[in-house]
Amino acid sequence: MPDPKLLSPSDLKKCQQEIAELLDGMGEIFRSLLLQLPDLEIGSFLKRFDEEISIYATSNAAGELIESTLKRLRQRFTTHPSESLSVVIGHLGWNLIATFPFIEPDQISKDEAVHMFDKAEMWFNALFAAFHASYTKGMRVGFFRLAENRNWTYSKIVAKDPSNPQFARAKAWLERYKPLRGKDDLCDGELIDFAVLGSEGEKAICFTSDNPNDIENRLSLLKGTLEDAARDVEGWSIHPCWGSVYCVSENGKPLKIVHSFLYQEPPALEPEMIVPCSSN
Repeated sequence: MPDPKLLSPSDLKKCQQEIAELLDGMGEIFRSLLLQLPDLEIGSFLKRFDEEISIYATSNAAGELIESTLKRLRQRFTTHPSESLSVVIGHLGWNLIATFPFIEPDQISKDEAVHMFDKAEMWFNALFAAFHASYTKGMRVGFFRLAENRNWTYSKIVAKDPSNPQFARAKAWLERYKPLRGKDDLCDGELIDFAVLGSEGEKAICFTSDNPNDIENRLSLLKGTLEDAARDVEGWSIHPCWGSVYCVSENGKPLKIVHSFLYQEPPALEPEMIVPCSSN
């Protein structure tokens, strides 16, 4: 990828178009690969639904929740299998694109850091533009995973450049922040999305056994990212719909709420690392 600062306006536009075409191609490739996974066949989905339902079926307290979630989804997969699978595969594909390691900050040297930040910004601006376009068309895309990947990459690059005014802040953020794991934290990013963006215009109530400090950092990160985008991106139309997050005790211990984040108004959390988001 060329240095964006060295490109003429026409060449920069051409490069952005090439990135958009690359993203489209990646989406098709990921979709084709996901369609080949046995776990994404309708029979596998129904089996997993039955397994999950059986776990909670003995609990009277969970009965109402099961009816409105697991059983409702199972019925949907039974009556509209192709449509339901398409939504799941599309969502997984967006997650793969959001976390795809196109830029490997650990492989960037100190001398490359200054120029690589501009390249990373151009890449993530294109990603945000693609996600914004899909979100406004009604697709449920994972903004938190994209926001986290963006901040993690930017911070890693900045932390290699002592002359950068955000050097110390980036180093401190990297020491405190624990990113989601690629394989077994699939739903954790969605929890943050629901807590901040709601669901179909309604506030969401979320429960998690994750560490409250981790949840606070994640909520803060997505809040800061959306504020950057609302300020810098022309036509940005994705706004918070603050919900509630309840952090409960871990598995194997008596169930109790150990911390809660109640956001009837925009939260006062301040992101540790905010960087410009200037995509169109």
